[in-house]
Amino acid sequence: LIDVTDYSSPELFDSESAGDDTAYGEGVYKSILTGKFYGYASQNGTNLCGQYEFIAKGSKIGWEKVRTITLNAGDDDEHAEGMVVDQEYGKLYIGQEPVGIYLLDAEPSGDIVLEEDDMLIEEGDFDIVEDIEGVTLYYGENGKGYFFVSSQGNYTYGIFDRTPNGVKNEHVANFCVVDDMNGIDGAQETDSLDVTNIPLGTKFPYGAMIFQ
Repeated sequence: LIDVTDYSSPELFDSESAGDDTAYGEGVYKSILTGKFYGYASQNGTNLCGQYEFIAKGSKIGWEKVRTITLNAGDDDEHAEGMVVDQEYGKLYIGQEPVGIYLLDAEPSGDIVLEEDDMLIEEGDFDIVEDIEGVTLYYGENGKGYFFVSSQGNYTYGIFDRTPNGVKNEHVANFCVVDDMNGIDGAQETDSLDVTNIPLGTKFPYGAMIFQ
């Protein structure tokens, strides 16, 4: 591994702002409009997120902030963790732990304040309860697929149709992962999760889903 960080790039968050300077959740996106690459990060202890354009500087990679995203449906100290971008639809999902999931355009269209009307899921809807943690996407054929979210408060996972129906995605089902007493462990208090449809050998010919 080679460190390609351009350390002359600015801090992701203003060190004088309330909360911890630490970036907490993250996501990445290649623009379907321009081909530019972006990263997203949330700030620990605040309701702020930032969008950053990656900038090549010789053999190093830096960044410039292009948008501040304020999650305003909860309190100003309730941070986001799980983030994922639909690389085909250009949609960004942000999970604010005790509040819900926001759905917005991934393109940097200027600073934005998100309210309750911008939420795909509010905490308590569809039996999704706090903390709302990891989020991921399963890409199917012809724009189909699923959005998954970890409902840490009740050890379950919500499934939503990835294909937008109007402005929101329809709820499909919820499930849990339990110990089968034959070597397959259960999953509780999941922080992050990921899924792939790429074959992973004979045991996982259709891909796999991973819970942490």
